[in-house]
Amino acid sequence: MEVFVQGTIVSMSDDSVKERGIAKWGFDTLATLVAWMIWKDRNNRVFNLQQRPWTEIARAMAAEAELWRLARAVVPALGLYPWVP
Repeated sequence: MEVFVQGTIVSMSDDSVKERGIAKWGFDTLATLVAWMIWKDRNNRVFNLQQRPWTEIARAMAAEAELWRLARAVVPALGLYPWVP
């Protein structure tokens, strides 16, 4: 199901994921993580008047990605399964 106009970054990235056979879940998670970290940094700049260099933001993204990976590893161990519509 194509929600966005064809030719946008989202639709092009979705097409490239399908063509390469990369797990869509992993791509979606990475895209969400990057958007989340950019949003958090934007809020720090606007509301707290704090600015970080891009290298520090990239390190924070890597650390957050590791936390997300560890959280994903715990879910199957608990016997919980992702919701499927």
